[in-house]
Amino acid sequence: MDASPSSIWSLAWDWYRANREHLIPLATFVAGSIVAWAALKQARTATRNAEIATRNAEIATQQAEIARLRHEEQTKADLQRRITESFTKAVEQLGSDKVQIRLGGIYTLERISQESELDYWPIMETLTGFIREHAGWRGKDNASSQTGDCLYQPEAPQQSDHRPPTDTAAVLAVIGRRQAHDREREGSKGWRFDFTSTDLRGAYLAGAHLEGAFFRQAHLERAILVGAHLERALLREAHLEGARLRGARLERAILHRAHLEGAHLREAHLEGADLSEACLKGANLYLAHLNEADLNEAHLEGVHLRNTYGLTQGQLNTAFGDDETVLPDGLSRPAHWPRT
Repeated sequence: MDASPSSIWSLAWDWYRANREHLIPLATFVAGSIVAWAALKQARTATRNAEIATRNAEIATQQAEIARLRHEEQTKADLQRRITESFTKAVEQLGSDKVQIRLGGIYTLERISQESELDYWPIMETLTGFIREHAGWRGKDNASSQTGDCLYQPEAPQQSDHRPPTDTAAVLAVIGRRQAHDREREGSKGWRFDFTSTDLRGAYLAGAHLEGAFFRQAHLERAILVGAHLERALLREAHLEGARLRGARLERAILHRAHLEGAHLREAHLEGADLSEACLKGANLYLAHLNEADLNEAHLEGVHLRNTYGLTQGQLNTAFGDDETVLPDGLSRPAHWPRT
């Protein structure tokens, strides 16, 4: 005979009451296991979702970096293309027969040199090449570079007002206002300006940094070089008659056979300079520094040397002078100097 539902529930209840003490811990364990399993599953899902989110973020970052690099490369390419076009146009402008157009080319090249480290020195070479081409010395020297030919003329009105052309003066101004970090690169790489055989009479180069520059046979008569930095510069056979060199830095400069007649060298630094066979007739050397300067066969006729620094008897003995040469205290007139 089949059991009725009520009898089944009655039997189940009796069994539960009889085994309750054993069933409660088991039920608790089962319930706890279910809860723990659910929590672990949820944690694994959350971890997997976090990993997916992190990976997606990394992919997005990588994609952004790739996009940034592509943009930078494109920007650099566009900039270089613009610089190249501007450079080419500016160089073409230098060849114009109109000074306004040449000036535009000069100032465009200056701007490019400030924007592009790669093009900086080629631009400086281009500008100095422009000076050598457009301001090359085309006159006839009125004084030979031979040792004995010192033709100092205190008054030279026919040349006193000479100034460089406008475009040459503009290039010199650009060179004169170079930035310190660019000058440092020049020194570290051994870059040197070349003004060989140029006509820079009356040029304004006060305070200019031209360390190691080439000025061989250049004409710098009456140039303004006050405080200029010409350390180690090559000024062999250069014409500096009447040039204003007060406080100029000429340490270890090569002035062999240079013409310094009537030059203003007050407070100039000539330590270790090569002045052999140079002509200094009528030059102002008040408070000039001559320590270890090479004065072999240099012409010091009429020069006031009393207030100079570092001059020795040995230096004087190798030079030429006359009765008008004023010597420092403690030094004597060499025997080979003429007497009136």
